[in-house]
Amino acid sequence: MSTTKKIGLTLGAMIILGIGGYVLAKYDTDSYAHVLYEKTVKKSSKGSRQSYQATNQSVESAIKVDNQADAKKSALSGIEKKLQRQGFAGAYAVIQNGKVSGSKTIGKGIENDKLYQVADLENTLTAVAIMKLVDDGKLSLSTPVNRYYNDSLEINKNVTVRSLLNMTSGITNNDIPNNQLQSGDNILQWNLNHANVGTAGTYNYQEINYVLLEGIISQVSGTSYQNYINNNFLKPNNLSDIKFVNKINDPELATPFNNGQKMTRGELAKAMNSQMGMNQIMASPSDYLKLMQILVKSYGDKQGFTTANVQNMTGQLVASADNFSGAAGIQGYKTAIEIAKDGNSGIILMSNNSNGQTSDSNGLLETLRKVYKVND
Repeated sequence: MSTTKKIGLTLGAMIILGIGGYVLAKYDTDSYAHVLYEKTVKKSSKGSRQSYQATNQSVESAIKVDNQADAKKSALSGIEKKLQRQGFAGAYAVIQNGKVSGSKTIGKGIENDKLYQVADLENTLTAVAIMKLVDDGKLSLSTPVNRYYNDSLEINKNVTVRSLLNMTSGITNNDIPNNQLQSGDNILQWNLNHANVGTAGTYNYQEINYVLLEGIISQVSGTSYQNYINNNFLKPNNLSDIKFVNKINDPELATPFNNGQKMTRGELAKAMNSQMGMNQIMASPSDYLKLMQILVKSYGDKQGFTTANVQNMTGQLVASADNFSGAAGIQGYKTAIEIAKDGNSGIILMSNNSNGQTSDSNGLLETLRKVYKVND
């Protein structure tokens, strides 16, 4: 019976019975009026109670959702206030309850929706690409590097893929290329032309190790490093705000500054060429944090995902009891990240003002830890 009909019948019964008849109908169980009461008024009341209960539950659910949303907004607002007190200027994103927030900006003159250089933290992605090839049975961490560069470098067979990951290969390159970005192949060849082969086994931070790893990824996969990263990590996860530098237009970039002074394109190119040339990644905080969350969940417990210890930095994340963290920078940009091992909480800060020194990027990591406690 429709609600309209129930109400109509109830009203009709009330009119027929009158006030006194209504009392009789309710309490005189032997009367016809009581039978009418049972069929109409009581049934209608039951439906009303059920409707009220359902409505009440809906309201309570809506209030609960609103309270959760308010709590989340309040938490994000609290982080922003803390960042302001720390004098941070740049962009950030956070993970709360497994969900990655959108990118947010803070500070005078900071533009919205820009991409930032992730600097050496890209090495975590390069290491995972190597690990995926290992998982696919196409490579081993104990594979000698001379299998891939025998014609270019005279490397002892004891120098392995693992040696490159740990930066204990003994291979160095302290030269700086010209101020023009070079193609991916040229930057690899340039490093091979300027490489010096020393004694393996001792840690020495040299970006050439990861440039050589990029070349190995390309040789083993049969495609370019960029294609391998795009096809296996970026496109499958819809990470459209992570791009290689040669695919980016200038307006997409957060304008780089070095100690408050705006950098020219040539200065930035020179700084970037001392690392990986055109194979360098620029990203929004939100998408890069999503990528790190994916990598942590898929590879966080595997050998080779993190650097050996905090003193021997490689650009990979460093593991503590519950978290992974890292910081990196070049002139113009710096990035810091900390994420729980289960990927359910975390934060990333990206700034477009950096002198490129390790102390500068580590300072950003300290700022991060002051404003956000992972696993809280």
